[in-house]
Formats: sequence, C-alpha cells, structure tokens
Amino acid sequence: MTILTAIVFALAQDPQPLEARVAAYALQLQVDATRDRARDRLVHLGKPALASLEKLGLAPATLESIRQEIALNDSLGSSYGAPHVFSSDGSEESLGVLLSRLETSAGMTFQKHAVDLSQKIAVRLDDATFWEALDEICGKASIRYAPGTEPLYFGSGLTETKPRAHYGSLLIVMDRVLLQRRVTFDKTQSDCTIKLVCQWERTISPLGLTGKYHLTQATDDSGASLLPLEAPLPIPPQRPAIVRSGWQQVDLAGLRPPSPEAKKLARVEGTLELEFPSQVDELRFNTSTEQPPPPCEIPGARVELKSCVRQSNWSVVAEFAIRFQDAAEAAKCRISPTDVLFVVPGDIPRSGYLTARVEKDVFSFSVNCRSGGRQELPKEIRLRIPRGSVIKNMPFCFKDVELK
Repeated sequence: MTILTAIVFALAQDPQPLEARVAAYALQLQVDATRDRARDRLVHLGKPALASLEKLGLAPATLESIRQEIALNDSLGSSYGAPHVFSSDGSEESLGVLLSRLETSAGMTFQKHAVDLSQKIAVRLDDATFWEALDEICGKASIRYAPGTEPLYFGSGLTETKPRAHYGSLLIVMDRVLLQRRVTFDKTQSDCTIKLVCQWERTISPLGLTGKYHLTQATDDSGASLLPLEAPLPIPPQRPAIVRSGWQQVDLAGLRPPSPEAKKLARVEGTLELEFPSQVDELRFNTSTEQPPPPCEIPGARVELKSCVRQSNWSVVAEFAIRFQDAAEAAKCRISPTDVLFVVPGDIPRSGYLTARVEKDVFSFSVNCRSGGRQELPKEIRLRIPRGSVIKNMPFCFKDVELK
C-alpha cells in the first residue's frame, strides 16, 4: 500500500467546511437508511453545527431534538467521545494490515490467529465508524468475529452474519429470536423475546445498559405487530457488574409472536437506555519514586494508591482504595480496566486486568498490567473515577430479519 493510501485510511479528518458537512448530514437525515448515522455525526459536531442547521429549514421538532442531544452530549464530556472514523480509496491491501490498523487506532485487542492475514482485499470506506469498517472488511474477507467478547475473536468460514445496527461508537447485534409457549390448565400463551448484544468502542465510557428499552415499531412481513397489546410490566433496573466490560446483553421480552406465515421480521426499531457517569474525577499518581504517593482528596471521597509492585518480569500490580463519605455511593461505584492507565517512559499507556470489591464505604480494586518485559515500574498511573448517572437513549433499527 502506498503512503498516500495509508494516510487516507487513517482517522478521517473531513476537509470540507463545517457548513458543507452540516448540509450533507441534513440531507441524510431525510433518508431512513442514513438518519441515525447523520444524527450522531451532527451531535458530535456540537453547537457550531446548530447555526448552520437553523439556516437549512429543518423541521422545528427535529432541530429541537438535536439541540437537546447536543446539550446532553456536552454534559457527558469525554465519556461520550466522537467515534473513530475511517476512509479508504479501495486500493488492495492485506487483511493483516487492515485489521492491525483498526486495532491500533481504536485501542481494541483482536485475536486473529485463526484467519489468513496474507489474503488481499480491496475495501472502499467513506467516513465509516470502527464497527462499520470492521464489518465491511470482514465481509470482503469472508471472515467473522464474535461480538460480545474481549478481545474480539476472528474466525474463517461462511457462517451467516447476525443482523447488525450501528450508531456511532455502538454496535447492536440481534443475537437470537426466541419463541416461547406456556401451557397452563386453562390456556396456552405464546410470546417472543429478541436478544440483543451491545458492544462499544473505547471512545465512549458508559456505566452500562440499564436493561430498559422503548420499542416504537416491531412488525413481521405479514404486517402483524409484535408489540404487546397491554403495557409490559416495569423492567427492574439492571446494573452492570462492579468491573464494567465493553459489552452487555439486553432482552426485548414479552412481545407477541410473529404470524405463523411470517418469514421475516420486517422492522424492529426503538431505543436502549445507556447509562453514563454525570462526572468523572481524573487523578494522577506519581510512581517513579520509592515513596508511595500521598492520598488524593476529591469531593466526597479519599483515593489512595496503597501499593504498586512488580509481580514478575511481565506484570505490575497496583492496589487502590476509595473511601467514600456516603456508603451508598461506594455501592454504586463502577470501574473499568480503561479507567486505569499505566504510563511507562517511551511506551504507550497500558491498561490491565482488574478485580474489585466493596466493603461498607470503601471501594477497593487491584489492577494487573503486563509490562512487556520492562524492568522499571511505571512513572505514573492515571485514574478515572466515574460518578453519578445520566441516561442516553441509543437508537437501533433492524430490517428484513430472517426467521428460522
């Protein structure tokens, strides 16, 4: 691949003026297939895009909803960063190089030993997100990856790809459609559950899915609606584990089953509740000296790096304790491996394997980070502490899903 092609494939920086970009996305808002994609791009363009949108005669309701979402996005700060986007001119390149470039740019780990990385493919991308680019590359190379895993595992073969919906940094996969029948003494009840798997790239740092959703449409190809006749029972809140991962499952339960003659789900559309921290406290601990760094005071809590030691030639282990003034806040605290970064001179920041526990008002966690054979301890550990809660509704839409 030429140097020019490598630059083109790198993170896309659109050279068009803001007004031209906003006008292009405004047109895409009118098309069902590109509506959500354009909306996400406009939200990440932020307040500067609003003035241009107002000049385009956008429907007042649409303009107001985008304005509200931009304000919400601003309040989320770095927890809801813009997705990585990629462009490629369609030049032929090896699968290994293309996957490695995605892996490096997005900071995700791939397990790709089971595929032929030497095969040549040509992929044309235009402002594609990480997940869109990955799906396009896999389709061209006839390989598959398993969503809902960390790292992502790749395999060869012609296994059918499960239906996908993309929204910015979020990938939503329709994993299964389950038809259930309950036989009681006086009647037989049937219902349907659609299982979704959601995974996000590291440009966003949510606390996780709440388990709640809102379906605006669910129909099969006979025209029958799958939406329940009666309002479903309230879904109890589902908080993720203490150690957050980059993916989660959610069930769209209690739906009416498709018609017996139906072959497809014509359209399943709605939103999922994704929970974000309302604030993030960022701390840095100097670990280059023999003396442990002093504890840090933040509003309502005291953070202490209790130890940072070399466990072997391959890993460093750091122990933290956060003592909250409010025990309820300690119980709600969630942490992710990406919230703890080890900084070694001359190396990129690294994250590691994390375990945590809560005891009364103290949230404790341990991070084991591979040092790559380096003998020195990290010079610094950067810590992010997510706090509070904000809900952002993430849209999804599946069309023409085969029923099996």
